[in-house]
Amino acid sequence: AALALALAMPQSLQSVSDAAPVDLVVIQDGSASLRATDVYPSRWQRSLRFLRTLAESLPWKGDRMGLAVFANHALPQVRLVRDPNTVFFFIDHLKTESPFALEDNTSWDTNAYEGIRWGLKLIAKDEEHYGKNANPKALILLSDGDRFSGMTEAVIAEARNRRIPIHVIGVGTTSGAPIPLPKTLQKVDMTSDYWKYRAQLELEKKREGIPLERIHSSIDRDSLQRIAALGGGSYFELDADPDSVIAARIIREVRRLGSTSGGL
Repeated sequence: AALALALAMPQSLQSVSDAAPVDLVVIQDGSASLRATDVYPSRWQRSLRFLRTLAESLPWKGDRMGLAVFANHALPQVRLVRDPNTVFFFIDHLKTESPFALEDNTSWDTNAYEGIRWGLKLIAKDEEHYGKNANPKALILLSDGDRFSGMTEAVIAEARNRRIPIHVIGVGTTSGAPIPLPKTLQKVDMTSDYWKYRAQLELEKKREGIPLERIHSSIDRDSLQRIAALGGGSYFELDADPDSVIAARIIREVRRLGSTSGGL
């Protein structure tokens, strides 16, 4: 059975590469909890490893990919591009840790609304500058959970109205792990260096609301599965299946959307 599965997987990936191109916009959670180490070496690094597999699974014959990272707010990293080297450059640049620093209180919030909103904005900006593109489109959300709100539901509905499904990939475990805390700031005497003191005051302001004790974080499947269900996409979980299998299934589902005339 194992041999049959191994033989079948490359054939599955090959059938993906023979089909029409797609547009994938990745929305990567970069909040503090992605530094938890219940998956090796951390949720963040595990997510970036999957993103590389996803990018490698595309034949890049008209396919495009974009990337945005979010926590409390979103940071667009890559517009929709046809050049795989651009995507691989940013994946390698970000693979060590999230651009959201633990020392910034905005990192301690997971706001999928902002991520999805920016994902749609990347697509809208592309259409504004280059016109409509025939490629079927999808948002790929990687996260360990979200504080689901009415705003999240509204932006998901907007994506569905535009026939852009949201596929969700969970990272983390039910047993979870503690989130590391930022390093303690060293106090500076104002009389010795006024400007260093000013800089420290600004840093301390950024730290307002950051927990003083470690928080134990585990994956919130309920919120992630809800986003996938409302978004007309599928829910996957890293390490439940090989990355190459998850990537192939997502690409195949997006291609199928382009070959059908019905809505989500």
